[in-house]
Amino acid sequence: MIFFIDTNLILDVMLENSEFYDESNEVLSYCDKGYDFYISAASCTDIFYIVKRTLRDTDATKQIMQNLLKTVAVAGVDESCIRRA
Repeated sequence: MIFFIDTNLILDVMLENSEFYDESNEVLSYCDKGYDFYISAASCTDIFYIVKRTLRDTDATKQIMQNLLKTVAVAGVDESCIRRA
């Protein structure tokens, strides 16, 4: 099964500061159960910006992003995809 994950769900888990942490973490636990998770390219830039601003540590943020991209894939969107939608 394939899932498209919202930016906020990722941030809930990464920053551990949301009332939705437990639920979000449960959703992401399905990555380990053979499900395919995707995020948008825009989510990548948003997550990087928000995590970097929160942690104030560029190197740590880059490491977090590298770990994220081991878990989820970035959904490709081009003009052809948009026209078919």
